[in-house]
Amino acid sequence: MTPSEDAGEACIRGPRWCGISAPLRQVRERQSMDDGEMLKEGDSRMKRGVLFGGLFVIGLVLFNVQLRQLFSLSTHNQLYSHMPLIPLVSLYFFFVERKHIFSDPGYSFQIGIPLVVLGLVLYIFGSS
Repeated sequence: MTPSEDAGEACIRGPRWCGISAPLRQVRERQSMDDGEMLKEGDSRMKRGVLFGGLFVIGLVLFNVQLRQLFSLSTHNQLYSHMPLIPLVSLYFFFVERKHIFSDPGYSFQIGIPLVVLGLVLYIFGSS
């Protein structure tokens, strides 16, 4: 489709579409979504947030003993005193790059399930 045909298609849609570029048109189309679509998008984010929070809590419960030992080690041994800073530095990097990281969220079961299984196997063999 040539640019003039694209502009013609925009003008057929209505006067507010005439003469605007494709990226701006996409922004306006996104802004003109009906409430149902916006609610679906919000529901998806809410589900992901609840799923992440639930898995985070499950991880804390499963690794409670090991996390306490790690914290105790970092407070009693000067060689490991930097360990509590690692999550803080990681959170900083997540905060700085949050727009890029969360720009296109999605599920990836092909990567996620093997990682969870590997983590559980290592946990089982490591604690025995």
